[in-house]
Amino acid sequence: MNLRRTISRRLRPDRRPFILAYHRVKDLDIDPWGLAVSPATFEQHVRTLARHTGGEIDRSIFQGNSARAFITFDDGYGDNLEYALPILKKYGASATVFLATGYIGCGREFWWDRLERIFLLPGRLPDILRLHVLGDDFVFPLKRDAHYPTEAFSRYRLWKPWQEPPTTRQGLFSFFWSLLHRSNRGYQDAMVAALEEWSGLGSAPRPHFAPIRAQQAREMQNEGIQFGAHTVDHIAINHSDPATILHQTEDSIRAVTAITDRPTTVFSYPYGQTHQAAQETLARLGITVACTSRKDRINPDTPPLAVPRLCVGNSSLPLIQSLVR
Repeated sequence: MNLRRTISRRLRPDRRPFILAYHRVKDLDIDPWGLAVSPATFEQHVRTLARHTGGEIDRSIFQGNSARAFITFDDGYGDNLEYALPILKKYGASATVFLATGYIGCGREFWWDRLERIFLLPGRLPDILRLHVLGDDFVFPLKRDAHYPTEAFSRYRLWKPWQEPPTTRQGLFSFFWSLLHRSNRGYQDAMVAALEEWSGLGSAPRPHFAPIRAQQAREMQNEGIQFGAHTVDHIAINHSDPATILHQTEDSIRAVTAITDRPTTVFSYPYGQTHQAAQETLARLGITVACTSRKDRINPDTPPLAVPRLCVGNSSLPLIQSLVR
């Protein structure tokens, strides 16, 4: 039976629904994790999807046989309001935004963007990185890479963290990202604040990098945007203990409900990773659909608390076109 179904799908267009995962809609000079699509590219995507876009994410996504496309955004960047929303409205499309609620209205960039600003933008840093943070000591000599001219920035701006670091700066970015993405918010904030003080760059957010504010989220809701939870502090759930998972999910769900004045039943796992204990916690909290980063379309038997999504980058138009052909 499975073989027959597989052969049948290869002989006809795949009409199963799917969820697309975006983060940012903005032209960026540097995007190490590939989280952004330009407004022009996003409009191409939405124009291509316009006849296929679904509405809100709920249990109905597992029903029917049309290639419905559900657009989602993780984190809650301000550019979702400024650039993505007008394009969605233009084509009559909707989206779901999953909020890392502890960052909403905080007036600072997400910690990974602050790392990028410190290490990957052109400028001069002290010759030696020497820090003492919450009992941990770090000493790294930057040597000639303390100075990062615009020529070097242009040469390496397309570098990705899964590639070999071309300079000490990229190496330090990867080191601190790996250290912090499994750490708690207190350690993240203390470490990045210490790095900002060492660098002399301060903590003021760059334009368009700050998360949205609660009032902005309500403006988007009034235009038909759905909101879901994404933990409080964007934690790595698969590396967290049960008490932390409960606090991070329950408080995030409660915060989204307070912001929107509407109970939320949808969730997205930070970094796209989950496990059985986290799914059981979400079920007890009333979540009916939770999204991962596993790449696939949706089947009627897809686990509702481990739903796949297709991550979208700036060069994904061929993927979008193939999904709705």
